[in-house]
Amino acid sequence: MRALYVCRGGEKKVKILEITSMIGCENMCSYCPQEDLVSAYTSPKTSMNIEDFKYFLTRVPKNVILSFAGFSEIFSNKDGSLMIREAITFGYKVMKKD
Repeated sequence: MRALYVCRGGEKKVKILEITSMIGCENMCSYCPQEDLVSAYTSPKTSMNIEDFKYFLTRVPKNVILSFAGFSEIFSNKDGSLMIREAITFGYKVMKKD
């Protein structure tokens, strides 16, 4: 996960937390640096599960927008849809394409 601060036009900064739910996305999109990410990652754990995600949510302020557009496709993670549902249930705004 990494935090981003985005300014849109004359609006104030918006806090966005970009979530990468797994390392080694199988989609291998041409614009995504998967090979660099995989080679730099040293932990044996390569996928976030729903319990890890719930724990992380307890540490994220509610004014932060969650973006599941990190370096992996959220629906490639077996718990991806559960993570989105939990985020909304806990009262977070989830970034969507307008």
